[in-house]
Amino acid sequence: MTTFKGVDHVGVGVADMDAALGFYGRVGFGDVLFDYTGDVPGPDRRARVVMLGNLGSTPIGPGRIKLVQVLDGDGPPPAPSR
Repeated sequence: MTTFKGVDHVGVGVADMDAALGFYGRVGFGDVLFDYTGDVPGPDRRARVVMLGNLGSTPIGPGRIKLVQVLDGDGPPPAPSR
């Protein structure tokens, strides 16, 4: 039997990284763990990827959010229809 030990992080696609950093900073995710801009998996795809930490993390997880902004190509896929 596997025991749930917590959540490492969630990933969020964003259209405007600077706006997203401002928002998530205001709600407690102001610790920038890394900020990468460059090639990512996929055909000719570049993105900016920022991992944010929360200094008030809990025992069930480190409280991190990975923000991804696609810089070229067609952007992120559309939201699924309901």
